Amino acid sequence: MLRTSLLAGLAVLLPFLPAQDPAPAPAEDAPVTLSIPPMWEVGTSYRLELTKTRRRGPSDAEVGTITPVDVTVSEEYPDGYLLTWTYGESEFVGMDATSMGFAAKLANLLQGTTLEMRTDEFGVPGEVANLADVRKSIDGLFELIEEQALAAGAPPAQLRQMLAPARSAFEGDLLQTSMLREPQSYYFPCGMSLRLGEVIESEDLIPNPFGGEAFPGRSTLVLESLDRDARTAVIGYRLTLDPEHTSRILLDSLKKLAAAQGAPAPEVDDLPEFRIEDVSTYTIDLGTLLPRTMSHVRTMNTGGREQTDTLSVRVMPAKDGEQ
Repeated sequence: MLRTSLLAGLAVLLPFLPAQDPAPAPAEDAPVTLSIPPMWEVGTSYRLELTKTRRRGPSDAEVGTITPVDVTVSEEYPDGYLLTWTYGESEFVGMDATSMGFAAKLANLLQGTTLEMRTDEFGVPGEVANLADVRKSIDGLFELIEEQALAAGAPPAQLRQMLAPARSAFEGDLLQTSMLREPQSYYFPCGMSLRLGEVIESEDLIPNPFGGEAFPGRSTLVLESLDRDARTAVIGYRLTLDPEHTSRILLDSLKKLAAAQGAPAPEVDDLPEFRIEDVSTYTIDLGTLLPRTMSHVRTMNTGGREQTDTLSVRVMPAKDGEQ
């Protein structure tokens, strides 16, 4: 979800409504408009529930995790905020944690991790402020998992092979990208101003799952509904591959993979069917101007094999005595 070109256009076409009344009732002849400026007070806190699942085929079981995250608005700057996310213990979906061994600890890798993020002026996180601390914490957890697994008799070669994909997601510059993925998805609508029913189209980039050049994509964004009585609004977002460039980038990526594996280079006629589609739905709370719920579904089809990854986030009700 790259927003640079999208927000640049919105800033010109749809200026924010007055900050003192973010969702006023419009005049009868005025366009119905929703403005979502970040107006967060330092010290505000809330709890999110993150559900991440994966299904590898229509008949396969959905597996994943449900993780509580405590959020605090820690500081305010002239050009943004400092948000703190603290991850709790994950529950498992479609999996038996008691039979997973050290793999269950790997799935709970972020438990207890505190993530401090600087946002841009729109309220969307763009930088991990405590990256060194996060890296040290995650490295320590990997070492602990490896130590405990070896002590339990896990074969060293097999253990390294199982840990490699997870480690690679947190190496170098990928650490910040990995840590910001869910926060950026959740705060994606922040800072926008939208007119009911108006479809906004833009060009985006989709990371290449095979490595190499990103795939150009085309996205649409629309305010689908606005219910002032219920104090909610629904925003829809859809991103698909641009077919004009997909084949060229896919062929180049597969050729590089084949060369690395010592396999024959594929030709254009050898390319598998390849499709990526992102569909997101946000229910905005007009009181807090934050997503009350959001769902992001990515469907990837390669050569007839379909994989669906879903991220769902909801704001948990405050406990008695909490704000």
